[in-house]
Amino acid sequence: MIKKLRIKFILISMASVLFIMVAIIASINISNFVNTENDSKDKLSLIIKNAPNDEPPVPETNPLINYLEKEGEPPLGPQGLMGEDFFFVIYDQDGNITKENYGHIFSISDTNARAMANKLYQGKSNLGKSGYYRYKVSRGESTIVAVLDLKQRLDSANEFLRNSSLISAGGYLVTFVAVFFLSKIFLRPSEESYRKQKEFITNASHELKTPLTIISTDVEILEMDHGSSEWSESIKDQVKRLTTMTNELVILSKLGEENKNNYPFLEFSFTDLVNESTETFSQSFKVANIKLVKDIDEDVTFCGNRFLLNELCTVMLDNALKYTPKNGEEKISLKKNSKGKIELTFSNDIDPESEVDVSKLFERFYRSANNKTSGSGIGLSIAKELVTMHKGKISAEIIDGKIYFYTVF
Repeated sequence: MIKKLRIKFILISMASVLFIMVAIIASINISNFVNTENDSKDKLSLIIKNAPNDEPPVPETNPLINYLEKEGEPPLGPQGLMGEDFFFVIYDQDGNITKENYGHIFSISDTNARAMANKLYQGKSNLGKSGYYRYKVSRGESTIVAVLDLKQRLDSANEFLRNSSLISAGGYLVTFVAVFFLSKIFLRPSEESYRKQKEFITNASHELKTPLTIISTDVEILEMDHGSSEWSESIKDQVKRLTTMTNELVILSKLGEENKNNYPFLEFSFTDLVNESTETFSQSFKVANIKLVKDIDEDVTFCGNRFLLNELCTVMLDNALKYTPKNGEEKISLKKNSKGKIELTFSNDIDPESEVDVSKLFERFYRSANNKTSGSGIGLSIAKELVTMHKGKISAEIIDGKIYFYTVF
């Protein structure tokens, strides 16, 4: 149980860390890409605004000297577009090019840039993207097609995404190692508490056996001397109930132990096991005036612990014996489905007035509010533990006055 608790602690911790890290990295990178796209729209608007007054850069050996000597805008374009790769083409109303400037871009030839501009001019979209390029078309008396190359900025954004992801992955791995080793320290108090709880249950059960045996013997002696009475019968019922509860608590405690060698798994006939269990209870059901129906397939084999699965059948049949009303029916079904899974189903009639919450049936000590039958509320918890040990699933539902317990291995 502590091992399962530790695994659950690690999984929940790492899932929380993963969620936070993914949220942070995603928000940073999404914000980075969104800002790049929004900035590109502003730059395209600026290109269109300055396009009519822009002149191609003057080819000089030193652009800085050219900038210092020339009045007006610098050769790399209008203010706000320094270092950007872009070009623009202006068309008149007849579709003729009146002005074009390819002096600010080096990633595409003039011919290809002109072809791209013509295609955008003839298209219907006024704003969009094509690969690394972002474009904007301003239509009016004269149409301006502006194209901005974002390759450098997008490459930087992608590089940041890769680096941040790698750093986060490394940090996540370090966190996992830390949580893995620290979890043992964190859960040490729980492990100690669980160990003491098991010791208490085991010791208490042994200590209770002696007084219960003495009480039972004393009642029998009293009945021999004075005869049976409602008080002696009540004492015997309570002794029986306490004995059953202590035995169930011991079983539940032992099932929580991590040593699987205590319960070796071997191949056996599940058909024979279920038949033997029902045969053991057949007389009890007959006395209680409950009809016992079997629907058991032949030659169903299973690899598990025969003792534990016999205990499972005992718990489920005993549960049916307690809670099935007189003249009711208990049905046991054992089938092997088309997927090779073994389906073990117990179903019985229930009191129409009973208020059963199937979602809590397998919780320890659960008993319905109007339950008049004596019991500890531990049996179905044991059943669930037994099924889980065999990597199976157990569930319950109520249909038309019957309760069904489905077990799949």
